[in-house]
Amino acid sequence: MNGACVSGYSGIEEQLLKYGNVASVTEGESMKPLFKTHRDTVVIERVESGLKKYDVVLYKSGGNFVLHRIVKLLPKKGVYIIRGDNTYRNEYVPPSDIIGRLSGFNRAGRGYTSVESGGYRFYSKVWVFIYPIRYVLHFPIAFFKRVFRKIFRKRK
Repeated sequence: MNGACVSGYSGIEEQLLKYGNVASVTEGESMKPLFKTHRDTVVIERVESGLKKYDVVLYKSGGNFVLHRIVKLLPKKGVYIIRGDNTYRNEYVPPSDIIGRLSGFNRAGRGYTSVESGGYRFYSKVWVFIYPIRYVLHFPIAFFKRVFRKIFRKRK
């Protein structure tokens, strides 16, 4: 699976249809700093309508399931613009590809957090709002990290 994904369920669609929700650990780096690979558990609920900006959704991309955030709605075009919190590329996803929505999570065993909590909603809005700043700073920071690694890498 690519991006921040729900791992361990090959039949995740069947689970959602049968039980209405599913819990799993995350896999991938695209939703950092919110989720870290194999550390955090997410609860995904079945969704058929009512998605809105800032929702984190599980959708099909090729043969994979990806967990990313809705950053914009384009109702006239019939798509959602979706992006991982740690990515810089928009994805255009039709509603038919979305199979679930994040309803809660457990970060590093610290207890369950609902997506309705004030702290989580604040984080979501701020993280989407500062995207242009993160986008501009990402490239020079990545360049200097590569240079630093080349200069100071360990030699055998």
